[in-house]
Amino acid sequence: MLLSTATNGPGTTVANTLNTSYYHILNFEYASYDGDANMTQIGIPYYFTNLDGVRPVIRSRYSGTWSQWHSIPIANQNGSIQGSKGSASNPSYVFNQGSEISEPDTGMFCPGANMIGFSTAGTEKVRIDSSGRLLVGTTATGFDGDADMAIFGTGSGSRGITIYAGSTSNSQINFADSNSGAGRYTGIIRYSHSINAMSFYTNDGVEAVRIDSTQDAHFDQDVIAFSSTPSDIRLKKNFTKIENGLDIVTQLEGHTFNWKKGGDRLSAGFKAQEVEKILPHLVDEKKLPLRADDDKEYKILRYEEMIPYLVEAIKEQQQQINELKEKLNG
Repeated sequence: MLLSTATNGPGTTVANTLNTSYYHILNFEYASYDGDANMTQIGIPYYFTNLDGVRPVIRSRYSGTWSQWHSIPIANQNGSIQGSKGSASNPSYVFNQGSEISEPDTGMFCPGANMIGFSTAGTEKVRIDSSGRLLVGTTATGFDGDADMAIFGTGSGSRGITIYAGSTSNSQINFADSNSGAGRYTGIIRYSHSINAMSFYTNDGVEAVRIDSTQDAHFDQDVIAFSSTPSDIRLKKNFTKIENGLDIVTQLEGHTFNWKKGGDRLSAGFKAQEVEKILPHLVDEKKLPLRADDDKEYKILRYEEMIPYLVEAIKEQQQQINELKEKLNG
């Protein structure tokens, strides 16, 4: 039966209207239960504009008890389905976990103008704000303008991001200044799971630094840094004084040379194979992925450990000079 006059329907939370909450009511009584007051009501909006979000509503009564009003989503003239703004504790779009809504406080809602929020257990967990920023675990903004498009955490406790890739694949972050060509990867941070190495790329994807699986760091160019080497006596054992430092140093031959990979820049140093014959403990073998990416091991020289031999050689030489001076003055 269609009532001839409009009556109050649900409030704006269900009706989502700025114009009216008045409805024409259609009553449907269950035929097999005549006279027992069991029925269903459908409310038809009394008035709405073309873009208004007013929706029909429905409720039922069983054994004298009315259910809450439930809205029936409809589209406006543009085809947009509209709902109430909702809140973190009462989101406007929720999901069934079975035959009925078992988690009415988990879903999607609108926390403000031009925003989308997602809540679980009644607490907002993710927001996309009006500036397009992704806020995870927070609603705070105002951070560095060069790094505020994605903000994670609440400012307390430990937080992090995990990139989960295959054991033979890469986990990677690209820094781009174009959406085509090399501009798509001007800078790269990459973890190569197949070799367990972390690499840093600059200048349109050129590998500049690699930290390999043994925690060795490989640099393709100069390292400019302030550095100190642990030398506390409490960290050492098995001391033996260097003897015949001058004899050792006089066997070494210094050279100037050019690296095969490195252009025409003139360098100076020793041949590791020659040093190995004199001071074998100063020569190691390592893979050098930024110098020769052929998976072979090459000899490397610990130059800083040659300094004590040079010091002792100078001391021996000075002693010889002093002895000659004494003879000449004698």
